[in-house]
Amino acid sequence: MNHKWIYKGHICELTQDIEEDCTKICHYVQTPNGRKMEADISPYNTWSQIIVEMWIDLEYPDRNGIGPLTMDDIKEMWAKKFPKYRKVQNGMELIDDHSNNSQVKA
Repeated sequence: MNHKWIYKGHICELTQDIEEDCTKICHYVQTPNGRKMEADISPYNTWSQIIVEMWIDLEYPDRNGIGPLTMDDIKEMWAKKFPKYRKVQNGMELIDDHSNNSQVKA
């Protein structure tokens, strides 16, 4: 199973590597300038378009320590970098603390 989409000019793809004892998720990204890379995101339980988009928003962070980034690592890093926003698919939404209004930022 594959899933492909475009986010901020990046061509993104999730693929499954099905093995006998587990399924791994690969996260591929091609930047707007054509650079191809595999996102350093854990291959386990990370079938998530939003996590890949957050990784792009964070400007392609490397792993913390010896293992790849987990979903929790990415969510924590993203929340620190964008404290006034919440992540939505294909963008981010401004959190307005003074009203119930919000704005989507691509």
